[in-house]
Amino acid sequence: ARGEWEAADTLIADTLAQLTEDDIELLIWQAVVAEELGRAEESEEALAKAKALAANNLAGFWSTVGNVYLTAGKLDQALAAADEATAIDPDEAQAYFVRASVAEFRGEVPVALENFEKAFDLAADSNPQLAVIARVRMGMLLQSAPPVSPITTTAPAGP
Repeated sequence: ARGEWEAADTLIADTLAQLTEDDIELLIWQAVVAEELGRAEESEEALAKAKALAANNLAGFWSTVGNVYLTAGKLDQALAAADEATAIDPDEAQAYFVRASVAEFRGEVPVALENFEKAFDLAADSNPQLAVIARVRMGMLLQSAPPVSPITTTAPAGP
């Protein structure tokens, strides 16, 4: 998130070396960092490995890719990953949360609110933590919106 790509690369490599099982999210981070460092082949390999591990939940995989890109400040890539997730599963709540977050960062308040609402609706029963976070973010957005001037009317002059 701070753009310390070389340090992140070292940390990821060290962590992967210590694991006994591959970690999907860590592999996605490896792909994003390698991409940022200009190592396209390594990036593609790490992403393919993560995708293979997540074969039973590709919509969730793409939502996680979106979250990682979002955290890395790569908004276009985050949005593309969220779109990929919803193309696979239109009810993927986390993908709408990623979309909402991208819109929020871009100052697109109505789009952000719409997507936070969709994330809330889809997550309400299956992922209450995500639902609560979506609601909180909606509330924060609504509080930060510019105030609306009250409508005032003047009573017509009496007879």
